[in-house]
Amino acid sequence: MNATQQHMFDAYRAAQHGTPTPPAPGRHDWETVRELRDTVREDLRFRAVVGERPGRTYLRAAAARLIARLRPSRTAGVRTAAAPARTATSAVGTTSAPAVRTTSAPRTAGCS
Repeated sequence: MNATQQHMFDAYRAAQHGTPTPPAPGRHDWETVRELRDTVREDLRFRAVVGERPGRTYLRAAAARLIARLRPSRTAGVRTAAAPARTATSAVGTTSAPAVRTTSAPRTAGCS
């Protein structure tokens, strides 16, 4: 039985007993997510205060994660020893392959 069938069954039972109909499935999902988020934040603040740390450090950590995600990679402009930087004198008459970008960890699309 899925959620819609269960809701229809509960609505029928409520009509038979003269009680109010329960809310439709999915109606209060975002409210539940907000309450859960607030509960976790309050727990983090409590643990920070008990641990004698400032209660709002999680905001700084979240901001640092966001800034790190938005900041461009620092290795984008770094050239390896195999591909030295081209100068005005070395660029005449020579062609070299573009620098290979190396990263320490694989990049994923928004997963953290």
